[in-house]
Amino acid sequence: MTEKFRFNSESSPETGETLPREELKIVGKKTYEASADDREMTPEEIRAFVEEFNARRVAEAPKEAEFQATQIRSLGTAFEKQLARSKERGEKHIAKKEFEIWERDFREYWVRLQDQVHLGGLSALEEARAEAPMMKNYSNQNVLAKNIEVQAAHFFDDRRRELLTAIRDSKDEHAADDEQIVIGFRRAAIDHIAWRTMPLDEIRSYGIKEADRARIFAHNNLIEHFNSINALAEKYGTTRFTPRDFWTSNPDQKQPPEIENRMRNDRDIVEEYYQIAFAPEYRDAMNELAQDRALNS
Repeated sequence: MTEKFRFNSESSPETGETLPREELKIVGKKTYEASADDREMTPEEIRAFVEEFNARRVAEAPKEAEFQATQIRSLGTAFEKQLARSKERGEKHIAKKEFEIWERDFREYWVRLQDQVHLGGLSALEEARAEAPMMKNYSNQNVLAKNIEVQAAHFFDDRRRELLTAIRDSKDEHAADDEQIVIGFRRAAIDHIAWRTMPLDEIRSYGIKEADRARIFAHNNLIEHFNSINALAEKYGTTRFTPRDFWTSNPDQKQPPEIENRMRNDRDIVEEYYQIAFAPEYRDAMNELAQDRALNS
């Protein structure tokens, strides 16, 4: 017979979850042997089990988080193949209902990953290391654009309308402010596009270091805005714009390579996203930049 013992994180024998006897083996021989006979565990034995069990989970959190990141990477590889098949059929992108399945799986892996980050109390560096398998920096824009998070931009307008409708239909006391945050995301994207496509003579006039710094701050503002509209989608029960949130960059602080790579990945993803979500605005800015370069060449 598989007996189950009651426990919870506060070592109370009166309340909590149940665990099969076989699972006691994973937290140490001593605890397993103490419960090997057919009897109820004593409060002391339950307390010892909980301490061993939680200590093991915390110790394994970085590896568990890395495993979930690897799952996301594998999911991304499969998605790229499916996206290629869609384009072979003459489709611009994967259909909405099908895409939402891929995105749902991404989100599930990501939530599990973050659970491990919180369980293990991982620092930013430890988290960046664990997430490294899914954080890829591509020099080839065509490759980066195939990312699941980037492809979500094809549905930006639908999700924006859905969120604005939910906000306007709500009686939330902050609805007016929340609506302006959603509306303001486009402005934040255009501000970064302007800095990114600034002509060289303007950059020199502004100051190369100063212009680069202003561009980074504009990008951070865009990312913070992006995270805000994702939070509002969660608040009002509508579809998130991307499966996860993004990290901003700090130009005043040198970071370890793993964190720099994480930040670079997020910057690249957000830039690729707005090139789809705000394609006309981005195209116009790039055309103006090309014309300026032609005139000054």
